[in-house]
Amino acid sequence: MNICNIIHLLKAESGDCVLLQLANKRCILIDCGYKSTYEYELKPLLLRLSSEDYVISLLIITHYDEDHIGGAISFLKDNGDNLNPNIIQIEEIWFNGIFNLIKHSTILQKHVVEKLSSKNEEKYGKVFEQFLGLIGSGAGLISANLAQTFELLCEENHYNLNSINDGRPIVEGVRLKQGEYSIRCLNPNQKLLLNLESWINKVCIDSLGPNYELKKKDFLTFLQNMLLSMGREAISDIPVSQIGVSPIDIDSWIGTSSLAPMNDVNRASIVVEMSYKGRKFLFMADSESSDWIKVASNKYDFVKISHHGTTKPNIALLENIKFNKAFISTNGRRNHPEDEFLARLIKSDVSELYFNYDIRRKAILSNLELTYKYKTYFGKSKIYF
Repeated sequence: MNICNIIHLLKAESGDCVLLQLANKRCILIDCGYKSTYEYELKPLLLRLSSEDYVISLLIITHYDEDHIGGAISFLKDNGDNLNPNIIQIEEIWFNGIFNLIKHSTILQKHVVEKLSSKNEEKYGKVFEQFLGLIGSGAGLISANLAQTFELLCEENHYNLNSINDGRPIVEGVRLKQGEYSIRCLNPNQKLLLNLESWINKVCIDSLGPNYELKKKDFLTFLQNMLLSMGREAISDIPVSQIGVSPIDIDSWIGTSSLAPMNDVNRASIVVEMSYKGRKFLFMADSESSDWIKVASNKYDFVKISHHGTTKPNIALLENIKFNKAFISTNGRRNHPEDEFLARLIKSDVSELYFNYDIRRKAILSNLELTYKYKTYFGKSKIYF
C-alpha cells in the first residue's frame, strides 16, 4: 500500500488546527483550535493515527488566543503523562509561554510576590472571574478548566517544551531537522517579544492598577486567562455586500478593508517554514507578514494564510512571495475572509484556494475560476502531497 503525505485541514470554527501526516509515521500538529475542535475533530484523528503507529514529532502552539490554544489544553489533559500517553506520543512542543516571558522580563518580574496583599485578594478574585466569563466562544468553554496552564501541564506531564532551544522561547532562526523534513522559525524576533511583554504590563496596569501584584504560585493561570480574554476581537462592522452570484468586478473589493493591524499577541505568533522532499510549506498563524518577510523564502508550494484571511497581515506576503496553494481557516465568523484580501489573492496568480468551510463568497469565487485560472475547494479536509 502506498502511504501518502497528507495535510489535514481540520474544522476549527473561527480558529486554526492543521496536522501534517508524513509517510514516515511522523506528524506535525500546528494549533488545536477550541476545546470543541479537539473533542470532535482532532481527538478522533489522533486516536486513529496512534493506532497506526504514528507519533507527533512536533506540536506547535503559535500563540495564546483561545482559538489556537483551547484545544491544546484539553488535548494535553486527555493525553496525560507523555511517558505513557493516553492518546498519542508527543516528542517536542514549541510554545512561547508566559512563564518564559516573565522569567526573562525585568518589567514583569518586579511585580511577582509570594503572597498578595489583603487589599488585592478580593479585587483580583473578581477580575479573575471576569476573565473567565469572557473566555469560550467555541462550542466548548474553557472556563475553570484552565486551573492549570499549558506550560504547567507540559512540566507536570514530562513534555519536552522548547527543548530544541534549551527551554528558551522559540524565535527567528531556530531550526529542527528530522530525516527528510526540516522546520525553520521565521517569527517572532526579540523585538516582538519585548512588545508583547510591554503589552502584558499595560493590560495588567489597566486591569489592576500601576502597583499590581502577581502571586508567584498562581500568576501563570491568572495571566493566561487574562491574555485569552483580552485577545478576543470584536466582530467586524464592515457591511456585507454583493453576496449574489451576479457578475462582479473584484477590483471593486480593493479598498474595502479597514486594514486593522494585528495586536502584539498575534504579531508574536510562531511562524514556521517546513521543507520536505523539495517542497516548501509556510504556516503564518495570526502574524503580520511584514515582520518576517525579509527572512522568508521567495516561493512556497503551500501557505496557511494569516488570521483567517484578513487583509492587513497578508499584504507583504502577497507583494513579495509566490505560492501555488493557499489555505484559509475560517467558518466565516467576523466576516472572514475579507473581500479585499480575496481580490488581492486571486490577482496574485495563486492556482488553488482551500477553505475548511463553505464561505459567503463561495458562489462568486467559483464563478471566477475560469477568468482568473484558479481552482477553489470548499469544506476541504485533506490535501495530498
